[in-house]
Amino acid sequence: MKKILLLTVVLLLISVSCFAKVTEWIDPSYNFNNAKRVYVFLTVPKYFKDGSRDMEMEQAFFPKIRESLKEKVPRGYVIDSVFKVIERMKTEAGIDLSALYRKSPKQAYDTFLRFVINNYDLGMYVTTIAYDQGYEYVEGIPWNQPITYTSTITDAYNPMNQWNVTTEGTRPTKIGNGLYPAIYVTARMDVFNMKNGKTVWSRVDRRERLIKPFNKSTNKSMFARMSSDFGGMMLKKLTTEDGRPTRRTASSNPAGF
Repeated sequence: MKKILLLTVVLLLISVSCFAKVTEWIDPSYNFNNAKRVYVFLTVPKYFKDGSRDMEMEQAFFPKIRESLKEKVPRGYVIDSVFKVIERMKTEAGIDLSALYRKSPKQAYDTFLRFVINNYDLGMYVTTIAYDQGYEYVEGIPWNQPITYTSTITDAYNPMNQWNVTTEGTRPTKIGNGLYPAIYVTARMDVFNMKNGKTVWSRVDRRERLIKPFNKSTNKSMFARMSSDFGGMMLKKLTTEDGRPTRRTASSNPAGF
């Protein structure tokens, strides 16, 4: 199989406090209902592999895919991560991919690809494109500032007995013009027909959001939400036709993802 090439997508850049931009293409001739075995892979570009961001991405991605897709598909479906595939190769085919890689990286890659082609209908590849922090210029935005009220209550029968009561509330205010911290996350989902390597679904999700004092979002939490969305959309594609369920949904075995 020839190496799969990613499509080129141009994203519009718009500076707002909360923004999401999605571009998508789906092959109308492909019937997702015929696919029951999905291989899931997260691609982290080299410039993100610093021991921090790459680990954050994995910690955000795989649990959400398991939660939103693997644990919700009907019984009989197979949703495996790259880690599970490597484990299956060793237990089912007696192939130690790590040992093979040390001997010949190319042979290890070809063997892995051949196993995936023979055992899975679809390959779901998610690639991080942006995982950054920066600043956005903001012009006076109304904001309900959280505040804490403290009041003293006196016992009507014993004036010497007093205690403080704290309540939470908000106070309308306005944030002045200036630069405020922001986070930027862009991820791409490409779904391939593993039998011929053709793309059947591509989706790019770009999000940006101002952080404190507006919210407490982080790159990791935003990527986790995106991953959950990807998993949920894949689940819907596999188990519905024209918006109607095709099979009764029952939890599969979530172990080993």
